[in-house]
Amino acid sequence: MKSSVELIGMAALVLLVCVSANTQELPKNPPTKEQLANDNKLFMTVANKALKWDEPAEPVKIVGPLYFVGTQGLSSWLFTTPQGHILLNTGTPKSGPMIAESIRKAQLLE
Repeated sequence: MKSSVELIGMAALVLLVCVSANTQELPKNPPTKEQLANDNKLFMTVANKALKWDEPAEPVKIVGPLYFVGTQGLSSWLFTTPQGHILLNTGTPKSGPMIAESIRKAQLLE
């Protein structure tokens, strides 16, 4: 059985990792254009954070049957019709639940 000191140390390490993951900021020395052009993962990480691709936004009725249901950084549009709804520009995999929540908030999805 592990001592309480070891358990507290492990808990502190887990907490530190979780807090670090949730408070990541852009690097103090931003990558160069060349680095971004040559490293897709780096580009996606920087763009996602800087452009707020995965941060929720409130839904907005634009006009008639057209609603904005995207995130702060990516547009997603919902056209409503009596026959069903049409969703355009669905964003990133992480934005799916946020888009669904925006549609619920606009009272267009049960």
